[in-house]
Amino acid sequence: MNHELVHVAAVDGATAGDLRKRRFFGGKVGPIAEQPETILYYYLTTPRDAAPRWYHEGAAVFLETWMPAGSAGPGRVG
Repeated sequence: MNHELVHVAAVDGATAGDLRKRRFFGGKVGPIAEQPETILYYYLTTPRDAAPRWYHEGAAVFLETWMPAGSAGPGRVG
């Protein structure tokens, strides 16, 4: 699996839960320094955007290693 495609799949589209929270809060909530509680609302409405970079990179590297391009499956050469 292509490393960059994993990044696209990881941040593409909102889940049903994300959409419910966005409706409740009136859309995506951006973090505002003067109002720290908005950081929590930001995470609730856009969890994949709020996840740390190392988390996204780790997921991409894991899947890239676990499912190499052209592979017949995990750990097999296609």
